[in-house]
Amino acid sequence: MPGYRRFIAYVYAYDQGKKGDGKGFIKVEARNGICRMNFKLQGTLGRDSVCAKIYGYVREGQNSRGILLGNRNLAGNQAEFELEMEEDHMGGSSYSLENLGGLLILGENGEIYASGWDDQPVRPENVQLPEKETLEEELPESGPALPEETAREISEEDGTEEAPEIEESLDQKEIQKPEEEEVLEEEAGYAEAADMEEEKENIRLADALELESQSAAEERDKFSPFPDEEITDCRKISMSEIRNLGRRDQGLINNSFLRYGMKNYGHLLLGIREEDGRYILGVPGIYERQESLMATMFGFPYFKECRNHGGKRGRFGYWYRFIDPPQF
Repeated sequence: MPGYRRFIAYVYAYDQGKKGDGKGFIKVEARNGICRMNFKLQGTLGRDSVCAKIYGYVREGQNSRGILLGNRNLAGNQAEFELEMEEDHMGGSSYSLENLGGLLILGENGEIYASGWDDQPVRPENVQLPEKETLEEELPESGPALPEETAREISEEDGTEEAPEIEESLDQKEIQKPEEEEVLEEEAGYAEAADMEEEKENIRLADALELESQSAAEERDKFSPFPDEEITDCRKISMSEIRNLGRRDQGLINNSFLRYGMKNYGHLLLGIREEDGRYILGVPGIYERQESLMATMFGFPYFKECRNHGGKRGRFGYWYRFIDPPQF
């Protein structure tokens, strides 16, 4: 049938360039100048949202050029969605469906899925992504609205829904306090009441000393690895401290690029961008082309060089991304 094309492409996971388990398939259909792609993939459990970028790639010698086709959500047991575009202008580009060698799917937590249909080896690490299409520009500032029930559970965990009750309870205590003191004085006498006040003061002093000690320890941990003040309040964190990141960012513990940097350098970086107060999470590494491609693919598209390389080869610094405020 003229102007009609239909095929199925299987999708596989890739880790460090190696082909892994099957993750589903894509039905590709082109009819009357319109290309539709229906995806049925294994999703990512335990997350409300996992933003993924979908690229088509065009072969250019040993490398491939990536073309952004759209963003979709990989959260849930199974991710099903559809992309629709002009067959002769895939993703609004000058390339047609005939030019594509396959698709590359990059999840925000480092998931790499890929599919090829031109009978050539699939090499996700050789796909050159568009420089202007960074994860920071494409991801929303905040995640999608949570279901009402989930939001209620979170607010209960944070104590937000209990605030009125707490305030009411405090008010009642303020009202009852004089009466309780009178009863105490009548039953135990002024000496016992004085002892209790002294004990309370000691507890307040102990709490203040503990807070001061914690604050001093945090100040000692801070350091300034960069030559300017663009990113401040920097501190090194361990893999176990990822549990203190925001809910949306805790899944980064499974990010292969992050784990690779942690294994090689023994720490990650937490900092604050001075101009707007946004938090960043950095992975130590060397600025070079191959590492730049891997960092971008795994969701760390920005690089900032350190002032002192400490004898490390090349341009040592941190690949970083923006995160929600942590719960330290």
